[in-house]
Amino acid sequence: MVVAVARAELASRIRELKKTPAARLISQRMREFERAGARGDWFSELCFCISTANASAQAGLRFEEKSRGRLRSASEAQLRKWLRASGCRFYRNKARFIVQAREKFDSRNLKKKILGFHSARKAREWLVKTVKGLGWKEASHFLRNVGSKNVAIIDRHVLRALHEHGVVDSLKLSPKKYLLIERKLDA
Repeated sequence: MVVAVARAELASRIRELKKTPAARLISQRMREFERAGARGDWFSELCFCISTANASAQAGLRFEEKSRGRLRSASEAQLRKWLRASGCRFYRNKARFIVQAREKFDSRNLKKKILGFHSARKAREWLVKTVKGLGWKEASHFLRNVGSKNVAIIDRHVLRALHEHGVVDSLKLSPKKYLLIERKLDA
């Protein structure tokens, strides 16, 4: 009974939030992501999402600024330097992951591959399996940033709120649990 009440409170709170100025701002940002996805540099966006794993968006933005226009030509050592100076954790691994990704993709073939999937969720599954450094959240983040809407970005803040409202029973997040939570959020 307590869990049902907590879930009802969460649903009510979400409905309230959808009426706020923040909801309008979120809708505006989603439209911006859709437009950017149509004309943006998908490889740069992929690198941004690799850089923000276990780091802040601000660190990723600093890295993006330092590396702008040079992701294809920079050495792994230079990428490491920029990642470290930007405050990105695990900068050695991330530099290696970016080099590996650029050996596989450019913006055009990455975009073509992603758009070839029948759903954003299938594209995300492929990204997680194919791109080192992208987990479920980061792959969802990438897809959202290039205009997809049908994947959940479940970070520790979302997970904590779901836990507090009885939607999930643990703060641990495995790939299987990520997908289960996403299905619950769809319901």
